[in-house]
Amino acid sequence: TAAIVYMGQDASTHLRYGIAAAEVLANNAAQFAAGGVSDPTIGIIEDGDFPGGPSTLGTLQAAGLTHLTEISPANLATTNLSQFQVLYFGPTDNGNDINYYIAAESQIQNYLQGGGGLVVEAEAFAGNAWSWVPYASLIGTSGSADLETQTVNIVDPSSPVMAKLASGDWHQTAGGLSGWSSSVHSDFSTPSAAGFTTLATDISG
Repeated sequence: TAAIVYMGQDASTHLRYGIAAAEVLANNAAQFAAGGVSDPTIGIIEDGDFPGGPSTLGTLQAAGLTHLTEISPANLATTNLSQFQVLYFGPTDNGNDINYYIAAESQIQNYLQGGGGLVVEAEAFAGNAWSWVPYASLIGTSGSADLETQTVNIVDPSSPVMAKLASGDWHQTAGGLSGWSSSVHSDFSTPSAAGFTTLATDISG
């Protein structure tokens, strides 16, 4: 069964620090969204100019995934989404991109209802970054507030999305998941709502 994974941090940006956890995380998220398919067909929606790191395409290639197609945000609404097992939205702070996503909301919703999987790395710095995301109102987010915390807590290490990322695994070294230079950009206020799979740090207080 396909699933939805919402990430409050962007794996592609953090891969630039040489952190293997970033590509492992992206790979886990894509496979989980595809219902456990090891190398799913993925439509990657990005404009390729997000600053600070390799593209989402580069991140997923580094993770060993091979069935990858880039979709320009401007072409999203006219693309046949059913050809993909997963749609993977890379981070963007481009307002035009987000407007294209908003314009394609009905197509994205139909894709999900048809059994497609979804991974979203919505970027906190952009206005309306979460406004188009399906069911975002049910999970709640910090919106444009950049939380900039260094602490990563893996609440459910047995989750497939966290495979090889929990403490004690070989990827969890000094440069691993807990070493991300900015470990979260958005926080989910209701991460267990409606059974959605979310990835976020637990900000207490």
